[in-house]
Amino acid sequence: MMELNMNIRDVLLNFFLIFTPIFFYQYIVTNYTATKSRLFLGVICGVAAVLCMHYPILSGEGFLWDLRWIALMIAVLYGGTLAGSITATLIIVYRFSLGGLLGSVNVLLVAVVLFVIFILLRTKYFQRSHRSKLLFAVMLAFFTWIVAVSAITAHFMISGNIDYIIQKSLPIFLIMGACYMASSFIYIYFSEEIRNYTRMKENSFQAEKLNLITELSELLSFELKRSLDTTSELLENAQNGSDYHRRASIPKALKEIKKAKKAINGYVNYSSQFSDINPKAPLYQLALEIKDLLTPYSNQKKITIEQLIPESFHVEVDAIRMKQLLLNLVKNAADATPKNGTIKIEAAKRGEKIYIIISDTGIGMSKSQLSNLIDFGASTDNTGIGRGLMVTFHLIQEMGGTLSFNSTVGKGTTVTIKLGA
Repeated sequence: MMELNMNIRDVLLNFFLIFTPIFFYQYIVTNYTATKSRLFLGVICGVAAVLCMHYPILSGEGFLWDLRWIALMIAVLYGGTLAGSITATLIIVYRFSLGGLLGSVNVLLVAVVLFVIFILLRTKYFQRSHRSKLLFAVMLAFFTWIVAVSAITAHFMISGNIDYIIQKSLPIFLIMGACYMASSFIYIYFSEEIRNYTRMKENSFQAEKLNLITELSELLSFELKRSLDTTSELLENAQNGSDYHRRASIPKALKEIKKAKKAINGYVNYSSQFSDINPKAPLYQLALEIKDLLTPYSNQKKITIEQLIPESFHVEVDAIRMKQLLLNLVKNAADATPKNGTIKIEAAKRGEKIYIIISDTGIGMSKSQLSNLIDFGASTDNTGIGRGLMVTFHLIQEMGGTLSFNSTVGKGTTVTIKLGA
């Protein structure tokens, strides 16, 4: 029993060492540039791998193994060539320092083979969904185990101890494989959860900034319209009135022009902060970000948002306007949808046109409400309607598209965005 407890402690220690990068994840992301983050990740994974080798798992009669190759897999998948090469180098250098040419060369060959394979599969890994990544990581860990077991078997064959492998190693290899797959599954699960949470926070922050910019543009348009109307009236009075009216009206008109210039300068200075935002993005990605962004709100209301645009739908759109447009429409749908309701985001391409459909199972609108809504969209005087809907119509006009509504009371509403391809 004492030997079994010792083995369990060894396994738990190796698991703890493999999970070490998770403890530093937020620190790496928020405090370092991309290169320094990968450098730091490579060092952490490399040290974790070396410690796994220093404190191996004892099984059977002196059979030692560890989880060093899972550390290498993590380094390559999340840190690329830089992090992976650092981790692999630390593993190889430490193994050579322990002595034994055959074992050292064996580790060198395994490190090179796994490094190349992980690099080749890294892109495919990040193209997968969260659940698919878990399965992919387990399969990759299984393959890593196959390579490690093959190397161990080759080592025993060359050293003339093949009988030991045949007679006693099978249970050990099975436990080793289970630990490889379990550790990779647990690490990827928590790592991806942290990544998704961080991405949602960033998306929320970006959406709030974009929403503010859009609302500021609407407020600016109202301010300019009011200033221009006042200035025009004052100048007409000055033109048609007496010298007294000219002296009284012209300073007021100049004052209104200065106010308008000040408002424009303030808007330009603020919006220039976002000039580096990529203007184009895949529609699939934007819809997924909106779903993630509104997930806490939909959970609170106990409704479901379904993003049904497939990743294969290769259409890029104006990232800033489309994201704000989708945010406004899906948020409005969520507000109008009762408990246990559903909101669907879909898309289709017909000829040269792109259709984005947002449907809900909400309270719906009557014909008069729908008519007023459509009339509002075509109107140029929208001061009586909330800014959210006003911004929505303004955005679709800027994108050169159209917005149509189909609704039934008690059944829900379908909003269709139509854009040129």
